[in-house]
Amino acid sequence: MLEEANLVQSLETERRIIELVAQGHSNREISTIMQVSEHIVNRRLRTIARKLGVADRFELILYAIVHGLTGTAEAFAAIPPQTQETERVAAA
Repeated sequence: MLEEANLVQSLETERRIIELVAQGHSNREISTIMQVSEHIVNRRLRTIARKLGVADRFELILYAIVHGLTGTAEAFAAIPPQTQETERVAAA
């Protein structure tokens, strides 16, 4: 039962980190919000990326949008401007 509770807590923590990344927060900001070290945030992000098969923050934000983990407008605002422009050009 304890292992199941730990798993649920871990998944909730990972989901919260995904939400915060999609809202445009830096790792340092996430560590402050969640009251953990920046090292823990970095390690969790590596674990999340491996589990989801994403290569970077941009792909993580796209994953969050597709899977409804954050508001689309918030997540789009978190994408760096040069990436947004590249995506607009690629779509044209």
